[in-house]
Amino acid sequence: MIAVNRLPVPPVLVEVVESGRWAPPADSRLMYAVFGEEPDYPAFYSLKAMAEQTEGLFSLDADILTWYLGGDDGVDQPGAITVNRTVLIGDLGIERPFALDYSRSISDPDVVFFAQNGRWRQVAPNIATFLMLLDIS
Repeated sequence: MIAVNRLPVPPVLVEVVESGRWAPPADSRLMYAVFGEEPDYPAFYSLKAMAEQTEGLFSLDADILTWYLGGDDGVDQPGAITVNRTVLIGDLGIERPFALDYSRSISDPDVVFFAQNGRWRQVAPNIATFLMLLDIS
């Protein structure tokens, strides 16, 4: 089992990353359809980068970290994330990460995105659905 932030990375994600298929789709319209925002040099992280980016985010200055943790606005769900229940897996552009959110399930985490409004929004109920939506097989 591979873990980041002491959380198990879903085997299907490990397999896609290790096979070299974990990359932004060539058709940016798929990205827009999933995230609801235009990508700007998106990055899909290697397993090593997932660990580095997650550790880097959560070691930020308290004020900056508070901003990245988001907040509940009653519209976007989950709205906020928890440090010990999150693994960053990529970004849509600068300061626009997407992550696995283990708040609901350790074995089948949601995929969430830090939207331009400063709130985290679920974009897929799990990584398998996320891969299907982006046509990553």
